[in-house]
Amino acid sequence: MKLPHLLLVLALATLCLAQATDVQLPACATTCSIKALAKSACATQPLTSMRECMCTDADFMTESTACVKVNCTVKEGLVALRASKLMCGETPRDEGWYYRIIVLVFSPIACVLAAIRVLSKAFVMGWNQLGLDDLCITIVIVTGIIPATIVTLNGTIPNGLGVDIWAVPVDHIYQFLKFHFIVTIIFFFQVGMLKLALLFFLIRIFLDRTVKRLLWATVAVVSTFTTITTLTMALQCYPRTEAFWMSWDGSPEYQGECKIDVTALSLSNASFSVIADIWMLAIPLWKLRKLQLQKKKKLSVAAMFAMGTFSTIISCYRIHILSHGRNSHDNFTYTELPISLWSVVELMVGVICACMPAMRLVSVQIFHKVSHTITQSASRKSQGPTSARDKMVLSDRDPEDGLGGAVPLAMQNLYPGMAAAYRLQDELSKPPPTAPRNVVTREEVRSVRTTRDAFAASKGLDDDQVSLVDVRGVKHVMPGRSRTGSAPAGNYSAKHRGMNALPYPDAPEPNRDEVGCPAVRKLGLIGSAAGLS
Repeated sequence: MKLPHLLLVLALATLCLAQATDVQLPACATTCSIKALAKSACATQPLTSMRECMCTDADFMTESTACVKVNCTVKEGLVALRASKLMCGETPRDEGWYYRIIVLVFSPIACVLAAIRVLSKAFVMGWNQLGLDDLCITIVIVTGIIPATIVTLNGTIPNGLGVDIWAVPVDHIYQFLKFHFIVTIIFFFQVGMLKLALLFFLIRIFLDRTVKRLLWATVAVVSTFTTITTLTMALQCYPRTEAFWMSWDGSPEYQGECKIDVTALSLSNASFSVIADIWMLAIPLWKLRKLQLQKKKKLSVAAMFAMGTFSTIISCYRIHILSHGRNSHDNFTYTELPISLWSVVELMVGVICACMPAMRLVSVQIFHKVSHTITQSASRKSQGPTSARDKMVLSDRDPEDGLGGAVPLAMQNLYPGMAAAYRLQDELSKPPPTAPRNVVTREEVRSVRTTRDAFAASKGLDDDQVSLVDVRGVKHVMPGRSRTGSAPAGNYSAKHRGMNALPYPDAPEPNRDEVGCPAVRKLGLIGSAAGLS
């Protein structure tokens, strides 16, 4: 091809490129396109098919892109890339809409569950029963979920998250990086707070001194790592923090640099999160293995603790995404979408899992009240007033079936006010028709609906009237017996549960090994391990 003809073709091709995209192509990009076209087979094509040839010729694209990276600034390169994509008829990808939907769905759920967790404890057991785990969950919601949701919906998504970078205006890229910087700091801090919430919960329910020491050591490690990663992310740029979102284009007019690889820091944070989750899951499962529980109850408790593995699985998948996308910085507004998406899901699922034990308690309480109301209503319609024997039969139900029963002893260990909150105020209107011999009933003493996991309900009795607690739920009263044991022992009758018996003073002493405090403490540990908080 003669030189004048070649120059005419190159000039017309450049003109077609500018007209087809309505973009003012930078001078450096124009020069690179002419040089790449001169080396390409597209230069011999007629003008009508030259555009299609340039879009499909890999050699032309590779040559022109390499030239633009060397001779143009970052901003000029984005303009040239935008012109090239539009000339070839490509439309930008915009997938931020489903990220918005996920945030709008999960954020309210996490906030509502956290509120139920805290308020149910505060109003049922009292504000003084709130622990450090509740404080950590509150901090996660107030300083994490709510601010991150606001920044995401009003900052990162409107400024290009999930959109190809060549379609994002340059001014929006600055804003996108600023809000992304804020959300990343929030995420690092909130992941650590969630782990602390679970650790404080385990510290509260496990009584073993060795386990408590392990858990407190884990608290120290998690707190230290969270502090280091959060401060490293926040203080990585100098002389000013604005360098994170102002120096991305390499402009010489802005002085500042950031030495930390954010992707590498995120990978280390995610890896530590997985290791910590496995360790915190192993502690309760190891302790559960030693408890003398039925297989059904063991599986139930293990399944509840295993809910935390959902967050661990998400962390593992997030590590995979981070490793795959660490070399895709050229289109970071788009490649950052799956990372941000799974980070938010991990945080939300962590909050939901942390609130599951409290939700179980609330649901059992609601089901108990509804079932009890329905049962009483049906009983009144069919049989009239409930007899004392029927009350005693109902009082022996398992609390988990929702049909009756007092609060397990473990709940009283966790919350001392729980017994008073759950005490049923039903009077025994008359003594049972077939009272056993040598037993005198007291109508003025209120009965307490109990279960196998019994607790002492001494309301209305003096301290020296309550001797010990039978694990089957019988309260034995010995009038006149002092703490020093001067009075003879009484005859203990377990036939009428929920009633106070006044035995004769010449009865034999009961076997304390069968009903003593070790059994009660063991029941308390088992109930605590069930995750009732």
